[in-house]
Amino acid sequence: MFQRYTEHAREAIFLARVEAGKTGSSFIESEHLLLGVMRSCESDIAALFNFESLQNLLRAHLSALPKDEPSATDADLPLSNQIKRILAYAAEESVWLDSRGLDAHHLLLGILREPDSLAARFLSSKAVDLSKARQLLAAIPQTATTNDTQTNGFRLGLWVQSDKKRYWIGAVTQIAIVTALAVGLVKSTIGAPHLLIITSAWFLAVLAWVVKGTGSFFCSYGKLNRGVAFAVTYVLFSLYQLFIFGWIVPLAIGIYRVSTH
Repeated sequence: MFQRYTEHAREAIFLARVEAGKTGSSFIESEHLLLGVMRSCESDIAALFNFESLQNLLRAHLSALPKDEPSATDADLPLSNQIKRILAYAAEESVWLDSRGLDAHHLLLGILREPDSLAARFLSSKAVDLSKARQLLAAIPQTATTNDTQTNGFRLGLWVQSDKKRYWIGAVTQIAIVTALAVGLVKSTIGAPHLLIITSAWFLAVLAWVVKGTGSFFCSYGKLNRGVAFAVTYVLFSLYQLFIFGWIVPLAIGIYRVSTH
C-alpha cells in the first residue's frame, strides 16, 4: 500500500499512529495524520505553512477534547474510513502533480479534500484551504525526494515514471515500427495479392482479439506452450495501437500497387 510513499510520507503515517496512541483513540484519524505531516514534512514547507505554531494550536485544541482509554497498541491501530479516503485523495494529488512519489505535502492536500474532517476544519479556521495550499505548494520547486526504489534507480527509470512520458515513449516506438514496416513493404517484391492476403489475415486476427477477449484469444490456443502465449499477449498489449490499426499499412500499399499497374 505504501510502496510509492516517500520517506517523509511514511514517517507521517508512523507519527500519526503514535499521536493516535497518545490520545487513546481507537483509530488513526485526520488530526493525527495532520500532526504527523507537520512533524515530518520538509523544513521549507513547514515554514511556508507555519506548522510549528499550528502544531501547538492543534495540540491545545485536541487536549481539550475528551480522551478514551487506549484499546490497542500504536502498531495495531487501524485507519479510519476518513483516513482511507484521505490517502486515496493524496494518491490522486501525486498523480495530478506528476510527482515521482507520494510525499507528505500530498497527504496535506488529501486532508484538505476531506472538508468534514477535524483536521480540515482546523486548517480552515487558520485560513488554510485547498486552493491556498495548492498555490503555496506550486511555488516550491519539486524536490528529488523519492522512495527507496526510485532513489536507487537510474535517471532513465525515474524519467519513465510519468504516465504521460510512458505514453509518448510508446507512441514514438509504435510510429517507428509502423514506418519501418511501411518502408520494408514498399521496397519488397511482395505483390499486391500477397499484401491483401496479409491484410485479411491481420484484420481477422484483430477481429478475433476484440470479439473473444484479450486474454482468451492466445492463451486458449497456447496450452502446449502457455509461456509463449502469454509473451505474445504481453507484446500485443504493449503495441496495442499498432496491432489494432497496423493492417492498414499493407492494405494501403496493396491498393496503391493495384491502382498503379
